[in-house]
Amino acid sequence: MNTFVSLLPPEIKSKRLLNRKLNNIFAGITVVLLVMLVAYAALFISGLKLRSDLRALRNVRAAVEEEAAALEEYALLYDQLTAAEAVIGEAMGNVPHWSDFLQDLSYHLPPAVWLMELTADYSSEGGKIKLRGWAYEHSDVAAMLERLYTLEKLKGVRCQVSLASVLGGEDVVQFYVEAELVDGLPYLEALEGGGEE
Repeated sequence: MNTFVSLLPPEIKSKRLLNRKLNNIFAGITVVLLVMLVAYAALFISGLKLRSDLRALRNVRAAVEEEAAALEEYALLYDQLTAAEAVIGEAMGNVPHWSDFLQDLSYHLPPAVWLMELTADYSSEGGKIKLRGWAYEHSDVAAMLERLYTLEKLKGVRCQVSLASVLGGEDVVQFYVEAELVDGLPYLEALEGGGEE
């Protein structure tokens, strides 16, 4: 077994021990300083990146604000258009689409029936329609009434008069029919849906 014996005086031994401790302390301080330096460098780099991102966001915001300023006149035009549509819609109300209604009515009249007069009265509370005409027989008037009942734009169809008469030497039946008109779509809604043109 090897044994080492130091023949150095105790002052030198204690001085070397003290130097070793100081070296260990300096090494620890150096490691802490290096860690702090690395952390500071990382924070500095991330700060630079954040500044760059912030600059890019400010540029995007400026571009969006410029586009918004350019579109400001369109927003004003849209507001004016909306206000005009509201006025037109209020003025038009829920008037039925007359050309569609008259076309449906003509399809629902039997061939043996002809109209002499068609009167429509429409207001904001609703509307009525009156049909006056001739048919060859009472059964033709009944067939016309059955067809009118199927019209979606009419309700409360009722025959006021159906009486036999002579017209131009032929036996005919004169009729007078009243019905209520179903409200149409609101004007603007009809425009969007294609019902009103």
